[in-house]
Amino acid sequence: MRWLFIATGGRRRSMLFSDPFEKIVSIHLKMNPIRSSLERKRVVIVDDSMVTGSTMKTVSQILRFRVGVKEIHLFIASPPLIKQCPFNIMRLDMSSLLAANLSQEHAKSYLEVDSLHWLSKDDVNRVAKKFGLRFCGRCFGLEFFGGEEM
Repeated sequence: MRWLFIATGGRRRSMLFSDPFEKIVSIHLKMNPIRSSLERKRVVIVDDSMVTGSTMKTVSQILRFRVGVKEIHLFIASPPLIKQCPFNIMRLDMSSLLAANLSQEHAKSYLEVDSLHWLSKDDVNRVAKKFGLRFCGRCFGLEFFGGEEM
């Protein structure tokens, strides 16, 4: 097995930093890619969600320019966040939400990735219905998931 990254001791959530410099430093500290395993390779990155895109942009730049990755394909395991959370779980204004402000092509260009894929709202709704779940979907542009009013 070839290692792609070496984990560091600190695993801080870089997205939560308000200071851009602190955010970038945090990302660089937790990203320790092994060049010999990644250089000239096609890479797939899977992340749970993407809010502003600033973390992923930094990650793609590290991989592409510091490591020499050939292609980067990004898969996000949630639908695009296009509205603020009505419960203020994360306090972000609409102007900072990547998917609310950029088309798919512009987001791909901004993130410096070769492809960008999101989990569809229909797929999330299908899973919610299958398992009898009902939860808020307002930040994804829906009233809720798991009901009949999709």
